[in-house]
Amino acid sequence: MTASSKRTLSILLALSLFTAAIFIYVFLIKPVYSDVVNLRTKVSNLSQTLNNYTLLNNDFQTLFSEYQNLGDLENQLSMVLPKKLSADYAIAQITGLAKSSGLDVKTLSLKEMTIKPSSVGLAKGVGTLRIDSRMAGSYDAFKSFIKKLESNIMISDISNFGIILGAGELTFNLSIDTYYQTE
Repeated sequence: MTASSKRTLSILLALSLFTAAIFIYVFLIKPVYSDVVNLRTKVSNLSQTLNNYTLLNNDFQTLFSEYQNLGDLENQLSMVLPKKLSADYAIAQITGLAKSSGLDVKTLSLKEMTIKPSSVGLAKGVGTLRIDSRMAGSYDAFKSFIKKLESNIMISDISNFGIILGAGELTFNLSIDTYYQTE
């Protein structure tokens, strides 16, 4: 084989390889490439949708667990702010605090005050029960009673108080307001 025929043969071989590469690209790669791009776009969109659903599911699970705990919260709230007027509960709280502080309860009287409409949608209104009491004991016992009253689970306020020095002991006149929910 001569040099010119080797050259011609190598040129023809290069052209045939180039033609085969163009043929493979045009008829095999190019149609499938657009499908690959479409599938990658679809995978990306589905991945985003999955992430969105996962976040929504986590939010739903959180809300669901909070909803299940509302019963416990309602019971705790009814201890702090009873659902109805419960004079027995209020008297038991006040006398228990007084006795544990070392005060002697002399008298108790109850008075239901006007109901204030609620500004929040949780309760229709808030009622007030005023407990007027007379207690006897030392000043330290009175301070202990006040501290226990402010940290007690039942919401209450001292609206009025007076101290009378008697024969060897102090007498405390208190007006304590306790609150409850109205329906």
